[in-house]
Amino acid sequence: MDDNTYHHTPIAPERVIAMNNRQGSTLADRPPVPIEPSSFCDWECTSYCLGCAFTIIIGLALGGAFLLAAPPLGLLIAAVTPGVVILALTRHYYKNQVTQGQMIVSFLETIMWMIPLLIWDLIWVLAIAPQLKDGGLCGLCILAYLIQHYFFAGFCEEVVKFKVISRITNSSLTEDWRSMMVYGICAGCGFATAENILYVFSYGYITAIVRAFLSVPLHCTTGAIIGLGIAKRRPIAPNCQALSEVVFPILFVPWLVHGSFNFLLTIGENANSSLGILGFVGAVLFFVGGVAYARHLSFQVRAEQASAGNGKIDIHQRILAGQPPVLGLPDIRQWGTRTNCVCSCCFMCQCCCKNHVPQDLEMNMHSTQYAHEDSSGVYVFDQ
Repeated sequence: MDDNTYHHTPIAPERVIAMNNRQGSTLADRPPVPIEPSSFCDWECTSYCLGCAFTIIIGLALGGAFLLAAPPLGLLIAAVTPGVVILALTRHYYKNQVTQGQMIVSFLETIMWMIPLLIWDLIWVLAIAPQLKDGGLCGLCILAYLIQHYFFAGFCEEVVKFKVISRITNSSLTEDWRSMMVYGICAGCGFATAENILYVFSYGYITAIVRAFLSVPLHCTTGAIIGLGIAKRRPIAPNCQALSEVVFPILFVPWLVHGSFNFLLTIGENANSSLGILGFVGAVLFFVGGVAYARHLSFQVRAEQASAGNGKIDIHQRILAGQPPVLGLPDIRQWGTRTNCVCSCCFMCQCCCKNHVPQDLEMNMHSTQYAHEDSSGVYVFDQ
């Protein structure tokens, strides 16, 4: 049976309601939530990384094969493969904590924010870059690289991701910290995929291979760090206005990792000696360090949430049970008849997505009479 489809097979109400009773109880009443047993590099983490790597290799090989018959199609396949693979495997591991609808919204919303970001690029190209030297390792060249990669690229791009992720910090769809991490990955992936298409069509297939294992995962990693940073500080900054007061500690590591990666990679490209190799190695080390920091931060947030009595939240089951209600809230939209089609749309999407409660669920908002559990263990509502 397909995930999150409707089917009239009622289940016992207590099975769905019990998972949501946590919201109506005090911390003292809640049983302790054990920290999920795992090491820093457990099998789940390893399988995720290896799965991404092997599937990306297959996608790149497919794109390379198409280069012989249809070069534009081959380049397009190679450009979008990393983003598609990362999103697909991320959803596979966290499908109960996120909805496909919100993943798509976060992905596309970041791409939309790239349009005003082009203004900054024009300022750089027209006003600043001509005053500085480009190419080589002279003093003015290095100054140009620093300004370009730490401000125009690193800082501005990470602010865009923060804007997208912070918008949903108070949404009923993101109470589980894992959802914030996943939607952060989606935001980073949206930016990386759009950028990757431009670079691959400009510089060719070799660029697609390099960026598939470095630049695209880097954007996803910094997005995950931002999502985790917001989730970590949400108890003291529960909304966008409060988050603006702690934006610097949230963005510092993503900005440093992103800017340093770009800067060192540029140094490596423009150096004709062993310094070029050192620049490339340094960029890779910053990327690996960013991934390790994201993993470390996820352990921190998970431990804090467990100590507060907060376990995993199945968002599909919560949508069904309506305790607390999700459907019908002002920021919630639906573009289909599955729980996976529920999302917190940005302003651009509110004209095409509906805000309504399905009839059966509206009549039984606090009942699971019309819900069932499918073969994969996901709760869905019937209509």
